[in-house]
Amino acid sequence: MISKSQKNDSQVTKTHNLIQEAFLSLANEKSFEDITVKDISKRASVNRSTFYAHFEDKYNLLDSFITDKFMTIVSSRIHSYTKLTEETLRNLILIMCDYHQSIGSNYTRLYKSATVLNC
Repeated sequence: MISKSQKNDSQVTKTHNLIQEAFLSLANEKSFEDITVKDISKRASVNRSTFYAHFEDKYNLLDSFITDKFMTIVSSRIHSYTKLTEETLRNLILIMCDYHQSIGSNYTRLYKSATVLNC
């Protein structure tokens, strides 16, 4: 895995994003279960060893994608210095709803596959 000191490196970030984009592209074509690390690496034009330098496996990649998308929505609506109040909790619940709606409509096949995996 990539060390924390390397996370800010632009090349590492670029490769990380390429892998995620390849994964999303494949997720629009076939189910999560049918996507392999080989497929992702080939689509991203990276070696499998490069994939494994960024992610443990495709499940870790899915988790990273979900976390990144969710945190993007959260950080756009709640600042890090915001105190935890009833309104903040209400906003977090609304963010969760928006997140699920966004993922469900923009990444339909992936959303359905991931939902099946979590049941």
